[in-house]
Order: sequence, then structure tokens, then C-alpha cells
Amino acid sequence: PPAKPYSAAQWKASASITAAGTSDLPPNAFDGNITTRWTTGHAQTGGETFLIDMGVAQSVGRVVIDDTTNPTDFPAAYVLEISTNNTSFTSVKTGTGTMVTDIGFAPAMARYVRVRQTGTTPVAWFSIDELRIYP
Repeated sequence: PPAKPYSAAQWKASASITAAGTSDLPPNAFDGNITTRWTTGHAQTGGETFLIDMGVAQSVGRVVIDDTTNPTDFPAAYVLEISTNNTSFTSVKTGTGTMVTDIGFAPAMARYVRVRQTGTTPVAWFSIDELRIYP
């Protein structure tokens, strides 16, 4: 059977920027509710980051970013990076986003998972409706 995503119950999240004056905060990106989200609140200019701290290092081999509720707000381009110490990050995948960005890579130990939005688009924010991390 396919692997189940890790529980997000103990996760913490931070972002390089979050829309001011909204309820679109980082924890919304993994609250299990597709109708809530985190967002930058501005057009994608490149360099925006979203970081998950899973609380403990574990094997990670797939990250899924779901933007189906806000179907234009996926990352225009991304670098997915992982770390065990939040200091030294390893790039495991680069690509372009879609409404459901399904990122598979060779499994590696990680406590921290960072999505770095590297594209530009004047018409869409960088948002995450739901983010799931798999073994």
C-alpha cells in the first residue's frame, strides 16, 4: 500500500513573509482543512520561503503541496530543501508548480523541509492550502 503522510500534529512552520492583516498563517498549510491556507499576500517575486519543522528527524521522500482551492497560487518555480539542523540545507528537487505539486525524491533524513519559491509571476501569490510530507 502507498505510504501515509506523517502526522502534522507536532509540526511548527515559519515563512519569510505572510500576508498582513489576514488569518492566512503558516500553520494553516497543514491543518487538515483544504479551505484554509498560508499565503504571502503578494505577487511571486522569487526568494519566498516556507519552512516546516517536523520536531524530529525522519526519512522523507515525498512532499505534496496542494493549491486546489486557490488554483493559481502554486509556486511558479521551486527548490525543495531538507535539513536535520536548520542550518545546512540540501536541495533535493527543483521544478515548476501546479495545482497539486507532487515532489518525489530519494528518501533522506530530515527534520526541516523548506520550499523556496524561485519563480516570478505578477498575477499569483505563493500560497499553500495543504502540505503533506511522506516517508
